[in-house]
Amino acid sequence: SQRKLVEEVKSATTSSVIVQEVARKMDSDQIERQKRKLNVIVLKVPESESPSSGQRRADDMKFCYEKLEMKKTEIDSVWRAGKKVDDEHCRPLIIKLVDED
Repeated sequence: SQRKLVEEVKSATTSSVIVQEVARKMDSDQIERQKRKLNVIVLKVPESESPSSGQRRADDMKFCYEKLEMKKTEIDSVWRAGKKVDDEHCRPLIIKLVDED
């Protein structure tokens, strides 16, 4: 009977740990979704030919200001998704907004 009690306690402890881990993962997923909610993906935007990453980022920001008519205060950051494969394909431009408005 003592062995049975020990097994029940182990099982309950394991179940509790699993429940806590699942809850933590769900919270983490929800936080990640909230962060990504502010991202806008723009396709087929030509990439800058500049060898400087800073200049390429500045060129992407310029695109946002001039072509999309966005204000500096609306944009948190911009970046390109993935690795550059060749000059014929443009990587998606991701614009992270400051807020949902």
